[in-house]
Amino acid sequence: GYHANNNVCEADSTANCGGQGIYCNVENATNICSNGQCIFTCNPGYHEYNNACEADTITNCGTHGVQCNVANANNACNNKACTFTCNPDYHPYNGACEVECIISLQSNTQISR
Repeated sequence: GYHANNNVCEADSTANCGGQGIYCNVENATNICSNGQCIFTCNPGYHEYNNACEADTITNCGTHGVQCNVANANNACNNKACTFTCNPDYHPYNGACEVECIISLQSNTQISR
């Protein structure tokens, strides 16, 4: 689009979007001006929150407030999704990390590590 600037039609840009000096400059994003409106898309590793791009972390994974907090695990946020690796002596089971269980064949007893 275009906007008026000193009685001249000026093409919209990210530096003058819909008017002189209206910047489209959201950090950690690709910014464009479309029909006088600033539009942005967050870069990989970021998500939109409050008209800005917030980094994906284990406390804000893919969306603000989504926490990656599996107990007994090393938690991470990868590609907007929570992932985890169980700590030693634990194994993944049904979205959690459970204590490994060893069966003693000699005494037929169950031992938890």
